[in-house]
Amino acid sequence: MNDKPALPFPPLLLVLDGIGALLVALGVAERVGDMPLLSRVVAVPDIDLIAIVAGGLMMAVAMAGIVRAILEKAKAARAQETSFPRSRK
Repeated sequence: MNDKPALPFPPLLLVLDGIGALLVALGVAERVGDMPLLSRVVAVPDIDLIAIVAGGLMMAVAMAGIVRAILEKAKAARAQETSFPRSRK
């Protein structure tokens, strides 16, 4: 049997958040740390700013999805709890 508790949100949102964080980190490292990591791979001007903005947007979307999924799960649990009233002694 599977005794591990399930995540209250889709795991792909966690992956999206991780990829966004990686993009932000690479963009900041290139912009502030003068480490040409992205510009070696992609020959686009200001790729560091593009990576920072794209990563930030990805993380924001992932966090919104995670919060929404958790709130919906909590709402469903409350609805299920109130649909079966407890017997009072």
